[in-house]
Amino acid sequence: MTVEAAVSLRKPPNAAAISIAPAAVLVVGAMGIPLVFLVAVALQSSNAGVDAFHQVTLENFRRVLSDPFVWRVFARTFRVSALATVIAMACSYPVAWYLSRASHRARSLMFLLIMSPLLVSILARLQGWLILLGPGGVVPAVLQEIGFAVPPRGMIGTEAAIVVGLVHLVLPFGVLNLDVAFRNIDDTWILAARDLGATDSVLFWRVLFPLSIGGLIRAASAAMAVGVSIFATPALLGAGIRPVLSTLIYNQGLVSINWPAASLLAIVLVLGAMLLILGASWVVSMKYDVGWRKQ
Repeated sequence: MTVEAAVSLRKPPNAAAISIAPAAVLVVGAMGIPLVFLVAVALQSSNAGVDAFHQVTLENFRRVLSDPFVWRVFARTFRVSALATVIAMACSYPVAWYLSRASHRARSLMFLLIMSPLLVSILARLQGWLILLGPGGVVPAVLQEIGFAVPPRGMIGTEAAIVVGLVHLVLPFGVLNLDVAFRNIDDTWILAARDLGATDSVLFWRVLFPLSIGGLIRAASAAMAVGVSIFATPALLGAGIRPVLSTLIYNQGLVSINWPAASLLAIVLVLGAMLLILGASWVVSMKYDVGWRKQ
């Protein structure tokens, strides 16, 4: 009997499933149980708690989802998140490419610079943006100098301010995901393209981009999911003037004390983010990872 056969005989038949079972139970419990409670509250006819569970109704769904204001908030949420994701991916692409081909020392330094914003409290980072984008800040002053009309409050309370804050937030996610994709690209493919006379543009569009698009989709889906669900960035930089879905949930739940409406909006937010990530993962696994599995 060979060593490999002996090891396989001692290995439990469902070792992988057994090893991930504790984490799976934790994730399902942490996500599933709160979702069940959200659905239960969303189906209540009032804020009466358990006393209202016998009054299950779909009126909350009709009232909330037929409100034009809610749909405008949905549109703004996905508009600013999509714009921030596109900008972040465009900025992440060259940085991740250089990072994947950098020396060990340069790579360590760049990782420190990229991860440093995540080591600082989000409130501290947003306070910096409030100073830069607010009245008398550097950014409004520069915009006024080049001829743009800036309101007295600066850029605070605009969608542009929210987009800037979201780009700063999701940029590390884009760089790290794309770095993994670029490091999986064999250098011989690039050398072969060069030997065949490929220009920089041909090399990018015919070799690098197709091979990295799976990582790009993963990075974009993660950034988009963070963008649509984050609360502090739109709450502070939007100043309550430009509500998004997360701030609307806060206002419905803790200001208006309308728990059924807040629960319903939270369900939409969670399911939307989950479908976004699962859909992107399915697209990547079905279309862009096939080539790697066959190699």
